[in-house]
Amino acid sequence: MMDRERTPLTTEVPESSQVGGLQIHAIRPLKLRSLVGPVLRHPSVWIEGLRSARRMAPNGWWKHSPFLPIPSASYWHFRMVTVFGADGSGRLDDQQVIGFLKWSRRMGRGSS
Repeated sequence: MMDRERTPLTTEVPESSQVGGLQIHAIRPLKLRSLVGPVLRHPSVWIEGLRSARRMAPNGWWKHSPFLPIPSASYWHFRMVTVFGADGSGRLDDQQVIGFLKWSRRMGRGSS
């Protein structure tokens, strides 16, 4: 399992850093808005969006600024590598975000 240590999401977070020899890119506020926007436009995935946010949030997220359940940079990088391969330097579009949430909802119900 990936290390889910807390990396705060503020403008002070470096654009990237080295973790275990990998270049890790922090989730910037603009990227966070690009994930939340599609979810807000599709009420059918709101509940699954909240569930996914809860699953990806580091333990004790409420104890650290910015007090939001935002995954650490290293965990986010791991998730992007699983989507795009190589160095994980792709960009999620609205369809991928909504598609993931619908897939996640189906998997939670035990059907594919």
